[in-house]
Amino acid sequence: MDEYRTEVDGWLAEWRIDHHRIRIMLVCNGSDSKPLASFTPASAPDLAQMRELFPNLSGLWDAIRHEYWAEVFPPPRPSRGRIRSVNDRRLRPVPIDPMSARIQALTVRARRAGYRLVRSSTSPYDWTLLDGEDCAPSYSAVELEKIEQWLNE
Repeated sequence: MDEYRTEVDGWLAEWRIDHHRIRIMLVCNGSDSKPLASFTPASAPDLAQMRELFPNLSGLWDAIRHEYWAEVFPPPRPSRGRIRSVNDRRLRPVPIDPMSARIQALTVRARRAGYRLVRSSTSPYDWTLLDGEDCAPSYSAVELEKIEQWLNE
């Protein structure tokens, strides 16, 4: 399945189209690449759920929706006599960067251990493992490595 990237106001989202639904895989601050949220393909929320979870990122959600519709229903082909502009955009799949792959792998690992990995939306952007059943915090750390070490114990 192809993944897409959208960036607005310094926030970056990686998403995919899954049976005509927008699934958000990763949201991070584009300036420092610190993820706000990361999900496995199986647990990725749709766009409406992300709007509810992070309403302050409405500009990002609107841009994703716009790019989704441009991908699902591309603009009509140019007619004769019309020269297509260099600025005409089509979404292209992008490779997953190593940090995103690492976060997705750790999210899967945490889920298998009975936890949910989340990132705080405010500074210092702590990583937290929530209990899979009651969502109670089990462990928090600023660095992702500390979460990995804790899961190794």
